[in-house]
Amino acid sequence: MLTRRFAWLGLPIVILTAVLLIGTYRYVVLFNLQSSVEGVAASMAQIFANTLWKDYQPLVDRSATMSADEIRVDPLTRGVDREVSTITAGTRVLKVKIYSLAGITLYSSDPKQIGSDYSKSPHFLIALDGGIASNLSRRSHFDGIHGPRSNVVVLESYVPAYSPSGGGNVIAVMEIYTDVTELEGNILGRAEVLVAMLAIVLSLAMSYGVQLWVLRRAERRLHHEHVERLKITADLAVEHEANRAKSAFLANMSHELRTPLNAIIGFSEVLLTETFGPIGQKRYIEYATDINMAGYHLLHVIDEVLDLSKIEAGKVDLNLSVIDPTDVIAAALDMLGPDSERHGVEIRRALAAPIPVMETDEGKLRQIILNLVSNSLKYTRPGGSVTVSTEVDTDLSATQITISDTGVGMSEDELAVAMTPFGRINNAISDARGGTGLGLPLTKNFVNLLGGSFRIESTPGVGTTVSIQLPIIAAS
Repeated sequence: MLTRRFAWLGLPIVILTAVLLIGTYRYVVLFNLQSSVEGVAASMAQIFANTLWKDYQPLVDRSATMSADEIRVDPLTRGVDREVSTITAGTRVLKVKIYSLAGITLYSSDPKQIGSDYSKSPHFLIALDGGIASNLSRRSHFDGIHGPRSNVVVLESYVPAYSPSGGGNVIAVMEIYTDVTELEGNILGRAEVLVAMLAIVLSLAMSYGVQLWVLRRAERRLHHEHVERLKITADLAVEHEANRAKSAFLANMSHELRTPLNAIIGFSEVLLTETFGPIGQKRYIEYATDINMAGYHLLHVIDEVLDLSKIEAGKVDLNLSVIDPTDVIAAALDMLGPDSERHGVEIRRALAAPIPVMETDEGKLRQIILNLVSNSLKYTRPGGSVTVSTEVDTDLSATQITISDTGVGMSEDELAVAMTPFGRINNAISDARGGTGLGLPLTKNFVNLLGGSFRIESTPGVGTTVSIQLPIIAAS
C-alpha cells in the first residue's frame, strides 16, 4: 500500500519532468531553425540591397513627399515588384517589405501595406540598430508573392540592409516572410528527434519502474515491451535515416544550402578581420579561422558535386573569351604556392614562350590547372616535385599542357577507380588527406567541354603524368 501511494505521488512528477524536457528540446530545435532561417533572410536582404538599391534609391529620396497611392503606381515600384518576384521564385519566401529609416513602408509585395508607419515597432527598431528580430506564427491562410498558401508556419524576419558600397551603414530595413512549414516538419518529424523524445519518456519510465520494484510481474512485462520497442524503433530509424539522408542530400544541393554556408564564411571573415572592433581573446580568432577553413572546404565539396551534376545533366554554360593561357596557368600556380609550401613539394614551371592566345573559358581552364596540380601536391611526399609544362602543337592548332609529379603513383586498377566519380584509392596518403574523389573525373569532363583531349599515365612509386590538349579556337 505504501509503494502504491508513493507511485501515485511520483507519477505527476515524472510526467511533469518529461513534458518540461520535451518542451525544452522542442524550444531548442525551433530556436536553431529560426536562427538558420534568419541567416538566410539576412543574406537575401543584402542581395536585394546589392541588386536593387541603386535603381530604387531615387524613389526612396522622393518618397517623403509622395502619397501611398503615388508610391504604388510609380514605375520604380513596379520594377522592384518584378525583380522581387524573379529573385524569390522557387524559394520559401512568401512576402517582402522594405521600410525607410523613418519606418515608412516604401515597398511591399502586398501593395495595400505601402505607406504604413512601423516606426514604433520593436522589431523594426531592433533591425534599424543592426540586429535581427523574428516572430514565428501559424497562419490558416497567407497571400504570398507566388499565390495563396493554407495552413503554413511563417517566420517574419526584420533584417537590416547595408549599403552595397560598404561602411556598415544601414540603408533600409527589410521584413522577409518565410514559409518554414516543411522545415519545421522535417526537423520535429525526423526519426532521430522522435527517438530522442521517446528515449526521454522511456528513461523516466524506467526510473519510475525501479522505484516500483515490488511490482515485479508488471515490471518484467514493461521491461520486455521496452526492449522490443527499442529494437523495432532502432531498425526503423536506421532504414528511415538512410533514405532521408540520401533524399535530403540531393534535395538540398541548391542555393538553400549555399546561402547559409556563404553567410557562415562571411561572418567568420568578419570575425577574423575584426570589422566591428577587436575581439580580445586570441582563441576566438583561432576558432573563427577553423570555421572559415571548414566553410570553404564544405563549399568546395558542394561546388564539385554540383559541377558534376550539371555536367551530367548537360546544363553547363561556357563563357568563352580570348585569353593568354600562360597568364592563366601562372596565376593558378601562384594561388597554389601556399599549398606547395605546406606539403613541402616544389612546383616547377616549364611554360613555353610564346604561346598563342586561345578562345576558351578562362574559369574552366583555371579550375583544370588548380584541380590537377593540387591533386599532385596532395599525393606527392615532401621533397618531391610537380612540373607544369606547355607546348604548341601547330599541326592540330592546339596547346598541350602537361602536369607530371614524383608522387606515389597508381596501378591500372587504382587509376580506373580514381577516374570514377566518388572513387577513392585506399592508401596511407589518401586516408590522411581525404577528398571527395571528384577531382580527376570533374577535370576530365571540363577538358571535354572545352573541346580538348585528356590523357593520364601513372606508375606506382614513380608518379603520375596528365596531358591535356585544348584547341586554340573554341570548338563549335
